[in-house]
Amino acid sequence: MIDRSEQVSRVKIRFDWGMGPFWVQFSDSPMFDDYDTEEISEILTISEDLLGDLEKWNARMQDTFDYEEGRNSGIEDPAEREKWAEDGRVLAVRLKREVGSAIAVEYSPFGDTAEEIDA
Repeated sequence: MIDRSEQVSRVKIRFDWGMGPFWVQFSDSPMFDDYDTEEISEILTISEDLLGDLEKWNARMQDTFDYEEGRNSGIEDPAEREKWAEDGRVLAVRLKREVGSAIAVEYSPFGDTAEEIDA
């Protein structure tokens, strides 16, 4: 396995159906690669507590997938959906604190415009 940890330039916390919550950009690529909470440990050191919380956050939305009518998927209650999005923002701030200043952290819960996280 090639150690690419020093090449990580940006990590985005983002939801997408059937994917993990991490999207990683390496310094030698303009593209983001998706990682789940197990795979990310291969390239970044993140606490078990934070990994567990991010896994639960991702699962809260993943578990709403409607296999019969995909367009009906997602958290329906607007207040609950907003709470989920805010919980993700808190997790992104925690991630930024753990990875430090050398790696940029973005938060884009629904794949929309990313918010740069400062901690």
